[in-house]
Amino acid sequence: MLRIKRAHLPPLREEVFALRYRSYRKEAAIARHPSEAFEDEYDYQSNHILWALTFEERVVGSIRTTWFEPGANELIPEMRTYSEEIAELVPEGCRLLSGNRLVTDPDLSLMSAQFVILLLRHHMMVAALKADWAVAAARINHVAFYRRLLMLEKASSPKMYPGLLCRMYLMACDFRANIDQVLLNTPMLRGRGYERLLLDNDYADVWEIGLPVEVHA
Repeated sequence: MLRIKRAHLPPLREEVFALRYRSYRKEAAIARHPSEAFEDEYDYQSNHILWALTFEERVVGSIRTTWFEPGANELIPEMRTYSEEIAELVPEGCRLLSGNRLVTDPDLSLMSAQFVILLLRHHMMVAALKADWAVAAARINHVAFYRRLLMLEKASSPKMYPGLLCRMYLMACDFRANIDQVLLNTPMLRGRGYERLLLDNDYADVWEIGLPVEVHA
């Protein structure tokens, strides 16, 4: 059974970091490391949710949802590389949300499209609460996907991105102006009511038990 979980305790987070490493190494996007894990400073800030998608308790996908509140000290990854572009594009005082470190199990490539939809659905549930503008960093071969599915538009020249060996484009959109059309175009991205339990701190006991998910549920 596929389950979506919030990874907040070390054992599950370590599985996510190991999957990230395998996924990025498959595309030669990161250097080899003896730990065979890929993590960064943003994994230890409070302004994020680390999502883990599991199949029979094996982590098969993950995305990190990070957000920035105006005036806050904790930034999101894109603000480090594309600070000038964001300052020019995003109106002052707007809340930013980023989906980053999106990975799926490279050994299950035939299922990756379904895994991505499930992960993005939960990312979008957070966006509905915390985002005025949405941003993401994408490799050139992923630009069309982000434009088609999330209505993000390319907003920078390609730049080196923290932790990776490849250049990435900043992609961005006015989330409030586009969310209705995004959900109309791809209804599978609309969160199910029971899935919102994972956003409620009163239900922390289910975070790493997770909830069953289906793409067409």
